[in-house]
Amino acid sequence: MSGGTVRLLLGRSAVAAVALLTMGAALPAVAAEQPGRQEHPSRHGLSAVVRYTEHGIPHIVAKD
Repeated sequence: MSGGTVRLLLGRSAVAAVALLTMGAALPAVAAEQPGRQEHPSRHGLSAVVRYTEHGIPHIVAKD
């Protein structure tokens, strides 16, 4: 393989890796935004809601 071919393969591999990482990072945020999600309280009336920011950071909301 010549130097140009190796560079082309490395460039394409880098683009593919970035695309996969971007899709993987977006999955939690997409899953959290699904309409029709139901909240199921546990025994004794305890419940919490986990919401994710645009960047996939979870935020837990519950009554004290």
